Amino acid sequence: MDFWLALQAPSFDCVYKWRLEQEQKLEARNLGLTNSKIMTPAEILNFTQYFQRLSVQGCNSISHSADTIFQLSPDRSITEMHIIE
Repeated sequence: MDFWLALQAPSFDCVYKWRLEQEQKLEARNLGLTNSKIMTPAEILNFTQYFQRLSVQGCNSISHSADTIFQLSPDRSITEMHIIE
């Protein structure tokens, strides 16, 4: 890879909310389908918590690997850009 760009969420709570929103959109598109595997909010919480420790560690060490980091706001807009030299 010649250039590594990272997107960093403002908090892990946002990660959960974004994943919940994604699941709700999937559910709306798949109404009436059987076996759609849509997760409940509790299942999404369990899913995100499972990866939380690794994700937090990755966020703490990303500056050692990424060329640029975009900090995101809760609405997913870019609030800051850090160019790592």
